[in-house]
Formats: sequence, C-alpha cells, structure tokens
Amino acid sequence: MKLKTLIQVLITALITSNGLFATCSGCPRGEAFGGLAGSGGGGGFGGAFVLDHLYNFNTTPVPLVLISGSAIPFNGTPVIGGTAISQSTLTTFLITETGHYYTNFTANVSAVAVGGGVTFFLNGVPQGVTSLASAGAPLVLQQILNVTTVPSTLQVVVTCATAPICVGASITLLSGTSANISIIQLSTP
Repeated sequence: MKLKTLIQVLITALITSNGLFATCSGCPRGEAFGGLAGSGGGGGFGGAFVLDHLYNFNTTPVPLVLISGSAIPFNGTPVIGGTAISQSTLTTFLITETGHYYTNFTANVSAVAVGGGVTFFLNGVPQGVTSLASAGAPLVLQQILNVTTVPSTLQVVVTCATAPICVGASITLLSGTSANISIIQLSTP
C-alpha cells in the first residue's frame, strides 16, 4: 500500500472512530471525499479537504553518525501547507495550533550501537514510543501526538531502549537521502 493511501486510510479511520464519517480519494474502494456527515446526512462541504502539513528530508554526502541525545537534522527544503506547522531550525519543528498531529519518521540506517533508536520529543519531553534501529533495515516511527500548548516544538531524537538518553547509543544514517519526516494536523479543538 502506498504511503499516501495509508495516510488517507488512517485519517478516514480516525475520523470514523470519532463518530464522524468521511471518505477519501485514493482509498482502497476508490471513493471520492464526501465531506463530513452531520445531522443533515452526508452532504458535507463542497470544498477541498485540506490539512496543515509539513514534509522534509535529510540528505548527506557521507554517512552521518548521531549519538544519544542528538536531534536528527532535516536539511531539505520543507514542503508546507497551511500555517500550523513550520521548521524553525534544521532539527526543530514549530507547531502553533493545538490539536492532534500524525507524525511519521523514516530513516535508512547503516549501523547501530548500544540499542540506538529514535523517539519524538514534544517540548523537550519524550513521547513514550522508541523505535529501535536495526542496521540495514528501515527505521520507522509513527505516532499521533496531542498538542495541548502552543507554540510547541517537535524533534526526532536519538535514544536507546533503556532510557531517553544513554551513554554509547548511536545510529548511523546512510549517505544520500537518508531520513524524512511528515507532520499532518488531524484535528483542532
């Protein structure tokens, strides 16, 4: 399943699980987006369904070694839709609207030391899930974050299995385009 289709299915499932009904183009059944069903039925709205979003990547001419506690840099030109999400530094994303955000990080890893992995940090606080790296395998971290205060900062930080920061843990990103991040606003209060 393509990533775009997977995200569309995820968004449809989230909206449906919250008591609303929505469909999307590109989903397995090929339905067109029908809007949100309210008390008047499935008429929904006639305009485009647009979510604020950001995508960026990291590219490097040589493998990049990152030790525990290091935030992963994203040095591409970010693709941004809307105003709720921006990139304030190479390693930090700024979120200016409260709500739920789907975050997806993937990386190509060539080496790992002492159980290195990555965790999303929101306002400097690890967000509970650590994805452990395995040399030669894609490193993937996906999570829905609840942003309750703004502005908030988001980083992808190298961590280890036993603690958010530990001595000796590291990952080595492959040369070339080695990592990417997508941040999509799912809802606002």
